[in-house]
Amino acid sequence: MKTKLLTICLLLFSSQLFAENLFNWTYIATSDDGTKYYADKNSIRKNKSGNYIVWMLDNSSKGDSLIASEEYDCSNLRYRLVYAALYNNHYGKGGKIGSYDTEQLKSIGKYNWVYPTPKTPNDSKVNWVCRN
Repeated sequence: MKTKLLTICLLLFSSQLFAENLFNWTYIATSDDGTKYYADKNSIRKNKSGNYIVWMLDNSSKGDSLIASEEYDCSNLRYRLVYAALYNNHYGKGGKIGSYDTEQLKSIGKYNWVYPTPKTPNDSKVNWVCRN
């Protein structure tokens, strides 16, 4: 567990260009406020629980972005954050605003399962992951 967390952190700190060079973003959906959601199909991995871990990107309409590792439970159509990093610009460019590992997400109550509302971008994300 610690090795995986260290690997994730090293990947995120390695370069401001990592989001474009390391990931191959596939568009999924756009929210009503203009935020665009992407996923990296090549990053999909099954964990010991049988759930999928996937790297996701949210480019907000305000110009900032969130790159997150998310866990998807396809049997219950739900997901949760595992790691998240916020950036000043789209695609993880610009300065890092902050980041949260699993333990930090747990401590602030953000490591909970999310059951998305049908026909929303989060629902589209779950459906995309579970189909791929």
